[in-house]
Amino acid sequence: MNAFYFILTTITTVGYGDISGSTTYEYLFSMCVEFIGLTFFSFLTGTISVMFSGDQSFESLINARMEELDLWLLRLENCNKEEKIPNKLYHSIKEFIQDAFVYDFNLIIEEFSFYTELPASIQNQISESLFKTFK
Repeated sequence: MNAFYFILTTITTVGYGDISGSTTYEYLFSMCVEFIGLTFFSFLTGTISVMFSGDQSFESLINARMEELDLWLLRLENCNKEEKIPNKLYHSIKEFIQDAFVYDFNLIIEEFSFYTELPASIQNQISESLFKTFK
């Protein structure tokens, strides 16, 4: 019974100290059980923290990707300073990408070029509005 009490208090990382080992084997056994208890406690704490912070990290991931999209659109506009992307086209691009993030999680995980992920009609509108004089 003492052994079970000792193991349970050690695994739960409580360790009252009222029962302790007296031989080398008992000390080694105690250290192994303490390590297992510490590992179990760390795993449990990590799992619980991931469960409670899951939604916040998804939101921050979407926000980071939308900021990256804004930077990409700005660079796209800068390659032809004479023409700017019309507001309606700009908002339809942002809406499409945001919907893709929300409804298809794989798009967030994989790195991709924004232009190739846009529908062909929006790709055409970008080309027409920015490079019509060059064409």
